[in-house]
Amino acid sequence: GRVDVEKAIVTALGQTDDASAAPVLEKFVKEMIPKRDIEDFASEQAAVEALGKLRCKAAVESLLDLLQRNATSGRAKGDGNHRSRERVANTCKKTLNGLFGTQNENWREWKDWWEDNAKLYDDRLNKP
Repeated sequence: GRVDVEKAIVTALGQTDDASAAPVLEKFVKEMIPKRDIEDFASEQAAVEALGKLRCKAAVESLLDLLQRNATSGRAKGDGNHRSRERVANTCKKTLNGLFGTQNENWREWKDWWEDNAKLYDDRLNKP
């Protein structure tokens, strides 16, 4: 179905090893947010994970932006998108954790950590 096709496309983008794929993947997730069918989560999750596979600073910026947009603290639990946002945010955190081996609780902690640590990594997220 449609979700399988979307997953295949975003997964392929994550395997391109091309930083220019990061904004495309980020845009895909952002455009899925207002639609939010529960079945779409598989596509969104695949897109977030694909950002992690790109291993580049642009992808980290995209992950941080998506984490911020999907932060659920302070949102009403009754919000129909609450659960979906939480799942996307958790996938962002898990992906960032996988990239850096660092555990942060929320967007603010990740943003602060990245501001302190980005200079320690080259564009491909290697420590020189």
